[in-house]
Amino acid sequence: MRLRFRFGAVELHVKLSMAIWALAGCSEVLGIQTYRVQEVTAGTSGEVGIGELCPGSVSDSDGGCAAAGAGGEPGMGGSGGSEPTPVVAACGALNQACCSDASAVCNEGLGCQSSSNTCVPCASFNELRLFPGHFTNFAHAVSANGLVVVGYGSSPNRALRWTEQGTSVQALGTLDAGTYSFAFATNADGSVVVGRANDAMGISQAIRWTEADGMLSVGAGAAYGVSADGTVVAASGAGQAFQWTPAGGVLNLGFFYNGTTSRANAISSDGSVIVGEADSLVFTREAFRWEEESGLIGLGALAEGTYSYATATSADGLTIVGAGDSPTHLQPLEEAAFRWTDSDGMTELPIVAEFPNPQVNADGSVVVGTSREGAFIWDAASGSTRLLADVLAKVIPVGWTLNSAAGISSDGRVVVGNGERTGDAGTSGFSQGWMAVIGEDCAVP
Repeated sequence: MRLRFRFGAVELHVKLSMAIWALAGCSEVLGIQTYRVQEVTAGTSGEVGIGELCPGSVSDSDGGCAAAGAGGEPGMGGSGGSEPTPVVAACGALNQACCSDASAVCNEGLGCQSSSNTCVPCASFNELRLFPGHFTNFAHAVSANGLVVVGYGSSPNRALRWTEQGTSVQALGTLDAGTYSFAFATNADGSVVVGRANDAMGISQAIRWTEADGMLSVGAGAAYGVSADGTVVAASGAGQAFQWTPAGGVLNLGFFYNGTTSRANAISSDGSVIVGEADSLVFTREAFRWEEESGLIGLGALAEGTYSYATATSADGLTIVGAGDSPTHLQPLEEAAFRWTDSDGMTELPIVAEFPNPQVNADGSVVVGTSREGAFIWDAASGSTRLLADVLAKVIPVGWTLNSAAGISSDGRVVVGNGERTGDAGTSGFSQGWMAVIGEDCAVP
């Protein structure tokens, strides 16, 4: 019997005498697509075609692929022989034991960790594809589910949206007669994108984009955060932070007492909490937490500090991260990152840079951002800070430098950021975005 494998336009033909191993199985973990292996009984004659990843419509109840027709359609089928019969049960879900049969593998996006014989997320690294005509790009945020990255490319400046582990890039366009656009944040599943773009008069507008409606203005200024369902936008314009909803339109968040400016930088999952910065009587600018009932609540500053600002919040709005100065131990222009909770107040993190830009995962336990040495990750469980270049050392391609981390998924496993890669004509020395999975040292089969 002859087994035919298709890889795009390339076909490989292998002869088998008794049985064949066929690739099957579809599931989704961190958006990484692989296959599970099943043993099947071969037909008496004919060829078996291996097709594309099976869609949900042909998945069986165990998460495997239902048998399809012959000739490389989704799933597996034989022409001129008996219908294939799976003999290996579905196995290998997250944190479950790997299949005992050596030829079976974990579900997609997972690998078998030999030390524990369990299926775990494997570490991976992908560069974000350049949009045609662009020589550089910047990652700015990742969706909560870790599947969609948003940012922008230049030149010209265009808001971009990446899927399929950064291999597919989509330009989101501009406002009518506008000349630039930037994407700064996205909702939980990546279907709603917010940022800023200029209009026909050259005035910056806070924008909200969806596939159905395209790019629309929600008010003059720029949008920096959006709720999980995409209906609440956190933005700033004319020197004042505001909230936007389809039903209520613009709601100004106001100022501190005797203040004149405020800016919204991030929003909680349900849209009820907005964090940012505003000038106050005590500090040149002060990190705030806003709810409609309480208004702006100042979070203070680091020891001896003169300013602070909030850059991100946990899903429930109860853990806030940001940065500020602390002249007692920082150099001029340097800032230290902080993590704030109602119980502990503002706690300095061991991260220092000119612009740390800390970001936090859904439960507030993992923080990423930028340090003097490059992109970092901090976790509450250990209280330690590590460079992402060290954490991902085994999967980062040669020549890459991870300068900054700009976003993190809800579970804290997917991180996006920006860096440089050398030795590539046309990209060397220019910023390029990247997307990484923080996982175990294992291989996805």
